[in-house]
Amino acid sequence: TTTFDEIKLFENIENAVYENSLLVLTYRKGENNMNELMTYLSNHHISFNKIYFERPTLNDVFLKLTGKELRD
Repeated sequence: TTTFDEIKLFENIENAVYENSLLVLTYRKGENNMNELMTYLSNHHISFNKIYFERPTLNDVFLKLTGKELRD
């Protein structure tokens, strides 16, 4: 089992993609997800250059609910 496979099994992970040395995680719920990830990385002595999170945009939510992009 790889580290990436283990991270994909986190409780609230909806999607995980790792390519070009970039890991992008999409969570189903927002609370404490960063804590879980940071604890995992620390416990496994995994270093990283940057880590950040962003909330979904209105368009992201609309696309998730309807399968369509917002239009002007």
